Amino acid sequence: MRKIIPLILAGLFLLTACGVKRDAIGEPDELIVIADSTDWIIMEHQIREVFAPEISTPQDESWYNIQHVLPRNAQNFFDYKNILLASLLREGSPSLELIQRLFSERLVARMQSGEQPIAYKKDQWRDEQVFLILTIPGVQQFDEVLQNRGEELRGYFDEMFVQRQKKYLYDRYEQKKMSRKFQEMYDWSFRVPRDYVILHNRPDSNFVWFGRHLPIRWISVYWEETDHPIEVDSSLALRLRRTVGMEHYGNIATDTNYVRTDEATIDGQSAVHIRGIWAHTKEAKGGSFTGYTYYDPQTGRLYYLDGQIFAPGMKKLVYLRQLDIVLKTFTSGVE
Repeated sequence: MRKIIPLILAGLFLLTACGVKRDAIGEPDELIVIADSTDWIIMEHQIREVFAPEISTPQDESWYNIQHVLPRNAQNFFDYKNILLASLLREGSPSLELIQRLFSERLVARMQSGEQPIAYKKDQWRDEQVFLILTIPGVQQFDEVLQNRGEELRGYFDEMFVQRQKKYLYDRYEQKKMSRKFQEMYDWSFRVPRDYVILHNRPDSNFVWFGRHLPIRWISVYWEETDHPIEVDSSLALRLRRTVGMEHYGNIATDTNYVRTDEATIDGQSAVHIRGIWAHTKEAKGGSFTGYTYYDPQTGRLYYLDGQIFAPGMKKLVYLRQLDIVLKTFTSGVE
């Protein structure tokens, strides 16, 4: 045993020396925020607005679940996936002292002068890790940066979230044969994750539906042939969502009180992203959905791509974001 321990330590040393890092830990939607207690009182509301907006699934869930950590405990969380270090750079504050220990004098000086309020480090301590440093000397300036650059800041974490989830969905057992089958039959395709099975696949219906369990997730493709270009908008997206829900899924209504739409891109084309809540008209069932509507000029088709989840008593938002990732791999046209 005494001989084994030195060998293990030597092996760990060699791995470290070679730059090999283990994967970051923690939940994919967990965000560690390191901040002084005084700063946190001031900045919490704004940080939650940017990084943890509430999404109805139908229960409200946060985009990221924030865990506030004091600087003295920061080292215990350096192995986590998503880390935000935020400081108002008050002289003598624990967060400033932590920053001075972690970074060079030159970088700290740029932070204190306001020249570099944002720093981004990828894989700082672990692989697939995002470490974002937000250092703004002043409350008003802090609010302005979050208001003007909030989408960009959250985007650092979102981009890595997508990268990690794609690895989870596709690195093992991607159903490439099913993707090729769709391309041959319909002149469209997308990347199909493991464990999905076809539920409806009749060529004459312009509708293909497949899904998986635990929890129940459905993905479908619906299209309409057109002889003229179509301008896609939110009302059209809602009309197509209702068509899929009532006529193809069967008895699935869309609650217009919760519908939200925004601009997106699918297959290089402008699209409308629609999300909201569905409810079964005859059974006590409901959940959340996400969908994309776009017109493909190459094939003359209007597409609606839908992802729907039924997971009573479970958190749904991460699964919903996974469905978004799958839908965005969609391509139309002859290869």
